[in-house]
Amino acid sequence: MTTSGRVVNVPLSNLILEVDFSAQLTPIHYKRQYTSVGAARASRFFLTSNLGTKLIISVLQPLQGLTRYRLFVSDQVAGEAGEIFTTYIKEFYSTIDPVTKFPVVSDDELLDIVQKQTLKFFMTLVIRPVDGA
Repeated sequence: MTTSGRVVNVPLSNLILEVDFSAQLTPIHYKRQYTSVGAARASRFFLTSNLGTKLIISVLQPLQGLTRYRLFVSDQVAGEAGEIFTTYIKEFYSTIDPVTKFPVVSDDELLDIVQKQTLKFFMTLVIRPVDGA
């Protein structure tokens, strides 16, 4: 989904990215590490080319939820007839991870927890006041 030019809500798994080129790619160029997805090439991916003009990138490991990623295709990717392509960079944002990270508590339980932590915070200030030094 694109929102004001930003690609958002990208699925966390089974991600396939496609980049179309105006000319056929040289297979040796697109099979090298001239393409990356994620920070510091952290994501593993698999590259194939369809009819020589489309680069298909299958991301093999799940993405993290609510994270910014960057697709990078180097200018070292070249065409069969020596065409030179410019570097391509596209940022996208993954969707929310549906797995619950914290225990689910009721409103009353949450209020009790907040009150206890607030009391603990202020009692710590009274017991160990700031000396002003």
